[in-house]
Amino acid sequence: MEVKEKRESTREADQFTLGDDLKRVDEALNVVQTVDGKRVLIGQYTKRLHGLINFAENVVYGEALPYTVEAGPTRKKVRVESNVLADGIENLMHYVELFSADLVYAPQLTLFFEHVLKHPVHLLSPFNRHLPIPDGRMAADVANDFVLYLREQGKKIRIKQRIADWKRTTNENRERLRIYVPALIAKYSRLLVVRLDVNYKKAMVSAEEIQELADKLLSLAATDVMHLMNGQSIDNIIKERETLARVDIREVKKDLEHLFRNMRGKPSLFEHMVGHVWNIEFSRVGGYHIHLALFFDGSKVQKDAWYGDMIGAYIEQVVTGGRAIVHNCNRHREDYGDKWAIGMVEYFDQPKCQRLLEVLDYLAKDSQSVYVKPAKGSQMFGTGHLPDEMPKPGPKRAK
Repeated sequence: MEVKEKRESTREADQFTLGDDLKRVDEALNVVQTVDGKRVLIGQYTKRLHGLINFAENVVYGEALPYTVEAGPTRKKVRVESNVLADGIENLMHYVELFSADLVYAPQLTLFFEHVLKHPVHLLSPFNRHLPIPDGRMAADVANDFVLYLREQGKKIRIKQRIADWKRTTNENRERLRIYVPALIAKYSRLLVVRLDVNYKKAMVSAEEIQELADKLLSLAATDVMHLMNGQSIDNIIKERETLARVDIREVKKDLEHLFRNMRGKPSLFEHMVGHVWNIEFSRVGGYHIHLALFFDGSKVQKDAWYGDMIGAYIEQVVTGGRAIVHNCNRHREDYGDKWAIGMVEYFDQPKCQRLLEVLDYLAKDSQSVYVKPAKGSQMFGTGHLPDEMPKPGPKRAK
């Protein structure tokens, strides 16, 4: 398993592609933070996951088959009908190896993992579409039958409706965000935005542990696939699987609730706070951690980096009792370049307002666009309440 050191800072992209989101999944799932502050990537899965997603999408929403098989004068001729499906068939067992009990998969990927080993196509690996098989068909015929089989199984469980239900939460989160942030800007005209990442000390690893953890992840991945190939159900694999995650979702949720509950009793820091956005992310080794964006009335407070320091210290010392380490993004403006979107945001600075929405959209999307979720049924994103009073018509603003 590859071990790769990464920079400490996280840069939010202003456009999202599938490749970008897959890269983000690697960074979210497979990065560990060392005790000396370095971030190390100990697993990479995105390249083949990209292919599996495309394959599953074409199975569910397409009508083409991977191959066309035609009779010839001496033997059957095979030509590719769908490059995406054909590539998927040729990488089928590589896709099986992507299965992990650490994750809950979207319906189209679950369909694949549940049925790929129930069809004889998996016995033809390594796959050669021109290979004749004993029953008189070509390997290409078996591949076509597998795609039809998946489509049939998908119809039985109303797969398209399940996918729509799966995506609904993230779509609702993003729509909420597109209403919430402009409403705050409209009411306050100037927002001071503070971005904090809350990580946990027990999630951090020593340099000596890195290779051991990389080997352990590789071993667990192989065990997951072995259980899948032995016919064990996905639910049972997940239920019986040990986890390396060091921070539980319940601990994180408890700390988040503690923070919001205590805000009223700490006016020196939170008196002028007018809103917030939060997101919880999962990593295989570290477990769960928190991303926060806090909004203050910019006409009453300044010094965003100082506020970030003070609130970060409060979270570390009071909210978590010394269990957490908070990274203040507002102290690292140089890491963001022209994508800087936090600090003071004024209503007339439309480019910065748009960048702010894009940064927060990054949180709202979670990992949905790459079709994996770390915790089934768990709320991983939230915002404050909409302003209860929108601005009334009055004197025209200066800008």
